[in-house]
Amino acid sequence: MTKEDMQKKIKSARQSHNYQIQKIKFLVEGVPLKEDPTPVSYKACGFGSWIYGDEEQLRKLIGSKSFEEIEQQHIIWHTAYQKIYEIYYGQAKKGLFARFTGGKPKVDTLQQDKAKAYFNDLQKITYELLQKLDTLEKRVSAMSERQFSKE
Repeated sequence: MTKEDMQKKIKSARQSHNYQIQKIKFLVEGVPLKEDPTPVSYKACGFGSWIYGDEEQLRKLIGSKSFEEIEQQHIIWHTAYQKIYEIYYGQAKKGLFARFTGGKPKVDTLQQDKAKAYFNDLQKITYELLQKLDTLEKRVSAMSERQFSKE
């Protein structure tokens, strides 16, 4: 993998994450989604696919400690998101009605308020995760190309 490849992957991971947070924002605001919800599993999303797909290379480049800081922040993000997911897609909400309404059942006002509060928390966690990505991006930019050719 080249330096440029890694920079593109970091950018793509950021874009994927921003896209997911936008989908969640729409969900919480009551905008109907025509696509699948954001994955609950931290390994199933685009960001997780990148970080675990390139885990060995990332650990070599940035060190295990930095890798684990990013990984932990990502896991915290998905744990927080799961609270929102449960409000809209939890086991009790699945069934025939949910299928006819596009998979997004109507939630009561209390649940909607909870989802909004959870989303505010999620935005703070998102900011912290994106800060870690910014730091990673700066580190990668400062590295020489030859550091990437060491496999």
